[in-house]
Amino acid sequence: MRVTKALEKALWKKLREFAEWNGVVSQRPLVPGSPPGAFRLPRQDSYVGFCKEGRKKMKYQYKEMPESMSGTYGEFAKNFGFDWKEFIMGIPTPMFLVTTYKSNGQPNATMQSWAGFTSANHGGGYYVILCSVNKRGHLYQSLNEKKVAVLNFMSSDLYEACMKTIQNNQFEADEITSSGLTAEKASWVEAPMVAECFMNLECRYLWEKEIVPGDDHVMICLEVVGGHIEKDYMEDMFGDKGVLYNVHYPINPEDVKEKGCDYVAALRKVNQSYEY
Repeated sequence: MRVTKALEKALWKKLREFAEWNGVVSQRPLVPGSPPGAFRLPRQDSYVGFCKEGRKKMKYQYKEMPESMSGTYGEFAKNFGFDWKEFIMGIPTPMFLVTTYKSNGQPNATMQSWAGFTSANHGGGYYVILCSVNKRGHLYQSLNEKKVAVLNFMSSDLYEACMKTIQNNQFEADEITSSGLTAEKASWVEAPMVAECFMNLECRYLWEKEIVPGDDHVMICLEVVGGHIEKDYMEDMFGDKGVLYNVHYPINPEDVKEKGCDYVAALRKVNQSYEY
């Protein structure tokens, strides 16, 4: 049977319709010279699921580190305690500055993310889990000594000043004022707080636990004793000037770039959930 140009075009149209329904369309041609609309089949390590409209869509599956990440920061970061999955599957978490007093009385300030907030005790308390605290750092030492801390939430215009505390972390230094910020005494716990931050949560130490026995990082649970919130943030503490989120070096293993970076993100409201 002789394949005419019209028949070839019709066959490609049908193939593309099939591909679109199965969610496997790629903008790249199947082979060099293929007509526009040619598609690639799913990879062997992918499967097809359903979206809410009933159309199938492709999902990639990763159980072992993809070869495409070899030699990248996603592999090298293991030396800093980060698993490769974090860069593909990582969920943004809120950023804040944890402040305490060191044993010499000087303020300590530590940028933190990798944390979660929840109520517990049958609604009798509000708690934060710091998911990754280095046992060798000033924060771990001062939390174990003083058993209290303040969580300071910065707006985007204060982000750079708060990040300076990472460099100004000498034991003898006042890590808050040396970074251009103002230290104030907390109201209910023996810890400093940052005046410029729009919200400060005063906390007391409850417990710590290694996620894996013998690890050099621990989870620490703090109970929120009380808080301070600026008037302008009482109605809404989200948006460009509200709570910041850490997006930790996202990597697309299907299109690995030579370089990447961390991002700082803000939230915006997209749907109303429930009205009480």
